[in-house]
Order: sequence, then C-alpha cells, then structure tokens
Amino acid sequence: MTFIDSSEQFELLLYYIKHKNFSLAEDSLLRLDPDHPILPPIKLCEDTLKELQKGCDDDNKLDQREEKLKKLFFLNLLSNLLSLKEHRREKYQAMASDIENFLERHFEQFKELVPIEDIHEILQRPWMPVPVLVVHHGRREAMANWFFISFSSEDEKRYPRSFQVSNESKQAIDRAFKALKSLVKWTEKEIETPSNFSIFGLNSEEVKGSSLALPIGIGFYLLLNNSQTWPKGVYATGDVLEDGTLRAITHLEEKIAFFQNLKGADKAFFIFPPRSSGNVPLDPNQPFIPLASLEQACLAVSSAKELSDPCELTTQLGYLEDPEKILRNIEQVESFVLLAAIDNGKLNGFIPDKKKNLSRFKELVDALNSRQGVKNIAIPLSSLISADETRRLLEQELRKDFPDLFLVNQLARWTSLQRAVHNHFSHTDINPWIEIDKLLEEAEGSGKIEVDTQVKIQWQNHKVVAQFNNFYFSDKDELVIVFKEMVEQLGKDFHVGAAYGTLAQLHGFRREVDKCREFIRRGLESMPHGEIPYEHRRLKSNDIYCSLDNGEIDHAFKSLLAFIGEDICSDARDFLNPEVLQGTLEIISDEQKKNQPYLLQALWRYLADYLEQTGQAIPDSSALKDLIKHIGEKYQEPLVKVHPWQLIFLNLGRVAKAFGMHEFANSLWHSSYVVCKAFEKSFFTIEVMALLPISYLYTSGALKDNNNEYIKFADYVLRCLRGDDYPDHSFNRGHFSGLLKRQDTLAALRYTFDNQSRLFPFYYR
Repeated sequence: MTFIDSSEQFELLLYYIKHKNFSLAEDSLLRLDPDHPILPPIKLCEDTLKELQKGCDDDNKLDQREEKLKKLFFLNLLSNLLSLKEHRREKYQAMASDIENFLERHFEQFKELVPIEDIHEILQRPWMPVPVLVVHHGRREAMANWFFISFSSEDEKRYPRSFQVSNESKQAIDRAFKALKSLVKWTEKEIETPSNFSIFGLNSEEVKGSSLALPIGIGFYLLLNNSQTWPKGVYATGDVLEDGTLRAITHLEEKIAFFQNLKGADKAFFIFPPRSSGNVPLDPNQPFIPLASLEQACLAVSSAKELSDPCELTTQLGYLEDPEKILRNIEQVESFVLLAAIDNGKLNGFIPDKKKNLSRFKELVDALNSRQGVKNIAIPLSSLISADETRRLLEQELRKDFPDLFLVNQLARWTSLQRAVHNHFSHTDINPWIEIDKLLEEAEGSGKIEVDTQVKIQWQNHKVVAQFNNFYFSDKDELVIVFKEMVEQLGKDFHVGAAYGTLAQLHGFRREVDKCREFIRRGLESMPHGEIPYEHRRLKSNDIYCSLDNGEIDHAFKSLLAFIGEDICSDARDFLNPEVLQGTLEIISDEQKKNQPYLLQALWRYLADYLEQTGQAIPDSSALKDLIKHIGEKYQEPLVKVHPWQLIFLNLGRVAKAFGMHEFANSLWHSSYVVCKAFEKSFFTIEVMALLPISYLYTSGALKDNNNEYIKFADYVLRCLRGDDYPDHSFNRGHFSGLLKRQDTLAALRYTFDNQSRLFPFYYR
C-alpha cells in the first residue's frame, strides 16, 4: 500500500462536500494508520463543512474552497506521517517514504501552517499529539482539536504564521511551559534541556481561552518522558498558573457532555480543576478526576495505562499532598508516586543530619524494610542516602564520646537493607556497603557502640541470603553457625520470621526436609497473629519447594493452597479443569496483587512437577490447551524482565510441553532466557539460571545452529563459572564442578538438563 501523488483523493473530497455528504467527506481525508491508538483522522467541524459546501455552490469561491481543503489535506498527511515515524511499523515505511516525498515537493505552498520552515527538521523531531477540548461559541458544543507539540532549543517560541490561537491562549501555553520547567528536573532526563517549544494545530478553527494550558502542559511532560504517548480515552482541560496550580475555566458543562457521549475505549477519564465544576452535576458512574496541580495531572495521565481506575488514581495522587503519607502507606503506594516525590525533593526531610530528623529517618528505614523485595519501590528508596553519605554520618557519630545509639542502629539497618536490595536485584557497587558493615562490627567489638539484637539479626540474615545467591548452601560456614546461634536464643514471641525463613531456606536448598519444616514451624509460631505478612507467605512458600524437591506431591498441593490462601479444590487433579485453573489465576491476580509473581511461580512449578512426577494421564482437553496458550501469550506480551518471571516462563513451558504444545513451550523457554539475559553483568544468580531454559530448548531439538544466541550466552555463563569473565566473583564454583567438567557447551547443557534439581534446588527452578 503506497500513497499516490495524484488529485484523485482530493477530487473525491470536493465531490462529497458539494453533495453535502459530510460524513464521507471526513472519511475521505486519509487515515493512513488505522491502528494508531490515539490520533483520529482530521475532524472537520460542521461550520467548516458548511462553509466549504457553500464554496462548492459558488464558482467564484473555487480558489478559496480549494485552498482551505488543500491546507487540511496537507495537515492530515503531515500528522499521519509523524504518527508513522513514531510507531515505525514496517508495513507503513514505503507509504511514509512516498508521503514524505510529496510533502517535500509541496512544502513551500503550506509552510505557513507549521512552526518550522524546514520539512526535514520537522520530520527529524519527536512530536506529541495532544487533544484539546474546545467549545465553539454560539453552538454550545465541545469537540476535540488536536495539536502537535515539540521542544525547541531556540530562544524564541515557534508558532506557525497562520496559527489560529488567540493571545490569551498563547499566554496560557507559556504559563504551562514555565510551570513544567520548575516541576521537572530537566537535566536528569535523556533529552537536551529545552529552552522553548514549537506547536501547530491540525484544524483551521480558531482556539480561544486558557483551558488548553493543562493538556498542552501534560503533553510537554509526556514528551519529556519520551517513551510515553498520550493515552487513548484521556482528556484534560484547565488553566495553569506559573506555580503549577490549576485554575478554574468556563464551559465545563459542554466538555463533560462531550466526554459522556464517548463510547467504550474512547473514554478512560477526564481531568479538570476542582473549582471548574461549580454547579455542574457530575455522574458518579463516570470517571471524572478533579485535580489541583499540574504535577498531579501529569502523573495521572502518565500512569493511565498502569492505573485505569480513577478512584485508585485519586488515592495515589493524594499521597503526594503529605510526604509522610507516602512512607506510612508504602505498601499501597505505586512507583510513579514515589518517583515523583523523590524527584521533587519531598522525601528529603527524612534524611538525617546532626540536629534533627532521627525519628523521621526511622520511617524511611521502615519503609525500605517493608518493600525491599519490590524493585521499582526499593531501588528509588534505597538511593535516597548513598553509601558515602551513610559512612559520613556513621563516622561522625563514632567520633563522639557518646554516640547516638538510635541513629547508629538506624544507619546499621539502612546498611543491612542495602545489602538486601542488592541481593534481590544486583551485585553492582555492593563493596561500599560491605565496608560500612566492617566499620560497624569493629565499633561494636571495641565496645564503642551496641547494636540492637533485632538489627544484628537482620544484618546477619542478609549476609546469609547473599551466600545463597552465590550458590553456597553449607550449614558449616562460620557465618551461618553464628547466625543460627543468634536465632536460637530468641524468644518465640520475637518477630524473627525472616530469620527462621532464611534457616528454612538453607535446609531446603540442602534437601533436609525435616530441618526445613522445623524452622518453618518456628517461624510461623513466632508470628501467631500473622504479623509481617510478607514473611508469613515466604515461610509457607518454602514448604512447597521443599515438598516438590522431595517428591511429596500431595504435601506440596496442601502447602500451595495454604500459600494462595484459599481451598480452591480438594484434589490436585482438579487443577486440570480449565474452570478451576482460571479461577485460581483470578484469585492470585485479584487478591494477592503485590505477591502475584511468587504465587504464579509456585503454581506453575507445582503443576509442572505434578505432571512429570505422577505420570498423570494428560486430559485431551482443547479448552485447557487454549487456556494455557492464552495465559502464556498474556504473560509474554509485556515480558516483565524481573525475578521470578524467568522461572514462571520456564515452568509454564514445562506444562505446555506436557500437553504436547512443543512450539509454544519453546517460545516460553525463549521468554525465560530473555529475562535471564536482561540481568547480564548485573546479577549472576539469575544469569546462570539461563542454562535452564537453554537446556530445555536444546533437548527439545530447537537449537539447530551451534552458533546461535543461546549457545553463545550459555558459553558466556560457563566462562563466568570457570572464572574467565568474572575472576573476582565470590560464587561457589565447587557447586558447579560436575558441570564444569563437561567438554563442550552442548554437553554442559545436557548435564544441566539431567541434573537440574541438584544444580538449581529449591526455588531456584
């Protein structure tokens, strides 16, 4: 499909207007990218169409009529071309090239419609399409006009010479731009700091008033975060003051009516300043979101895909009003709120100094402790106080005759949690925190300070977990012995679920079932009323993997139901009923959102082991196969590249294989490999797990070429294990001694497949 440089389309447009067929006239304005998620074709308002129709009846106005239509035709082509370049869909590239050539040849005739007199510069720039709701005076009806905006490095703002926007509207756009510049830390973004902007509209009707300031300001924000586009179905209207406050506007009733008349996916939510509504009745069933600031509006629109529920969105934005709400409600706070608070310095008051903020610092430490396993929360929180700053604060206290033990203990907790976050997500730059560990240990050994027992337990706990990540599972290690002695001395009412969970994991990795379950029991008894829910779930999940590694399928089934928290079915075979499996996944998704990946990991590992270990006859159920395929495709669509998704894909692939879905199983194992590879040179625990999906691909016959990407990555992992690429890494090469004796990569993959339960025990597969 290519665009042809001829007058055929233009003549068809004239014909429809002359015969008053306005709907076909609109349709004939080319929509070259029908799959574009947002941008509609040029919408000709009724006034324009009637005026054009009059021109068709009067030959004396022929030139004026054709001139107007040609301008609309040009803008339509340009907007579609910018859309094509934005999405880079291959099937449109030939068309895009033809349109670009057409626009270049005719650009001189239409350059007054755009702010830049060089078509090549226009096409090279990133542009953001923004919907602006306007009300035509006299008709009392709103419609959406579309504008394209871009940042400019020029000192002068760039408007088209024929731009039909009033001075009041231009001043409102200026205010929005200035407010955004004070809101966002421009220098931390990937694009060059903009000094001004360029803008042009896609309709010829004049825009008046100041209500376009809010959508244009949001558009600038989205463009700055250049991976984002304006979300479908979202609309905004309102004026913006230079301090970012939203100011009430008029004609809200007509704009609300426009939004209410939208259908389905065209209607997500509608943002406006709270005082604009006045006496306008708002339908409680409609997603209206009154907001007070440009910051809140930008966050609302940028998170529209993540949080489409307006009530939840309003709750999240409410946390920004008071920074203490963010930390005290950290279990519920979404990452976009946290990042906004950090970007704008709202959490700086929780960072300690010599004179104040000690109790507030504890709130920050408690928040990190609560969310240490959630990457997009833990990493931003942990970055608030660096290793250098932590060490400076600690050394400052240790120089005193009487150090503030409260501050020292919170700094010790902060240091320990940094190790935990690194254990969860990356080994990068862990050494500065290890040095602070040593400084604390030396100070305590000399009697200078006394670290609280709870802090010491947490401190040692993270060190032991780091051993697991390095594939050390010995219970004879001095670190483990000291840790176990500390835990054994604690009373059962002490909140030590994490410590008992770590000891249970140690024996789970060692396949010592009785010891593993003993520490699970102690951990649950130490939290009889369900305190620390994360640790409760962690303890219960340990019993699943311990049972599976020991071949105790029935016990694993009961442990899985306890982990999920509901008696979904009475027999393991019931999971092979599509309705039961679908219901289970809905429970996991709806009721355990924060823990969903770990529940999914346990479910699919259990089902894969159940099908393999029991020799259960696979039901010939097309409905079950369709459900598994649907689930796998749904998982693969976003392809979340975080732990434990590599294991979810691995085990779902094993389930697909059991049902004879070999090609689909291969695609799932490829996804598992992609997640592992995403951790390249950052977290070797997960990198080495790539040997699992690659070994499944190899044994399934999917690796036809010995020089493909899978073999190359497996070879890289093996070099790291031998110490060639990671000579200073502290992982346990002895654990992989049998693997490293294989003569070549293919033999190593076969060994991995045959010995996977030994190489990757417990929840490492």
